[in-house]
Amino acid sequence: MSDRRTYSMQASADAEFSERTVERSLSDVGLAHSHVIGRNRRLGHLLCYLSLIRAYGLVPAQTRCTVVGAGVQDFNSQGGREAAHYLPGQLLLQLAGGAAVEPWTVVQNATTRDAIGMLFSRVQDLPANFNKADSYVEKYARPALKEIFRDACQMALDAPPSAGRTVNAAAVRKAYEVWIAQSQQSYRFAINRKVDIADLDDLPPATAPGMVAPGLFDPHLLDTRLPDLMERAIRKGGATTVWDYSEQTRILGHYLRFSEGSTLSDVLIRDVQGRFKP
Repeated sequence: MSDRRTYSMQASADAEFSERTVERSLSDVGLAHSHVIGRNRRLGHLLCYLSLIRAYGLVPAQTRCTVVGAGVQDFNSQGGREAAHYLPGQLLLQLAGGAAVEPWTVVQNATTRDAIGMLFSRVQDLPANFNKADSYVEKYARPALKEIFRDACQMALDAPPSAGRTVNAAAVRKAYEVWIAQSQQSYRFAINRKVDIADLDDLPPATAPGMVAPGLFDPHLLDTRLPDLMERAIRKGGATTVWDYSEQTRILGHYLRFSEGSTLSDVLIRDVQGRFKP
């Protein structure tokens, strides 16, 4: 957690009970399912909030999105596990002629502020290889998950406001579709790199093409960019093992499979819209 702050003490307590007590009984497949579904759902909520922020004129039309490392976190994990954020970074809104601010700070209503802030602070208590898989896909995949996150948020923010201060449903659905399609591309890239880096002879069973859809995986072409070379050096000289890479590949394969066909529901859009107060 280092210098990350707690967004809300109550939210931290609730999250710690849920993530560290209730979900400890899930298998790795169950954990991967809850993590990627939680990521996609939170992204959907955020896109709706950004659309409403624009609709209410809370930020100027020229506002730009940037993504940096996580700044808020509900709790720390223990016992060799790690607290993995659902969202792939902290979104900042670069206001025209002003500073870059966290999106909840442009809202006055405390309930809405908390709802947005907790999208970013929520973490899941997971085995360490989940966080390692997430970190790789966020930074080194092509496209990197942080870049996809930023671009999807920018799409929602750039869309013309809907009449009546409502969510621009068509725009946020399009942004969500782009997120799903490109995040799957990012997972595929990371799977291929992990397989190449670890010199695995076969794909782990959970990521075999037959487990998802025909033609879903690209050829394994060795990429000699710096991140791959660094990871090879770590594997050969450090504590990371081929088993770790195999496990991370399986996790990414689960993310890919469980994101397939994901759409932004009317219920989610109406829920955010009904609760939003500026």
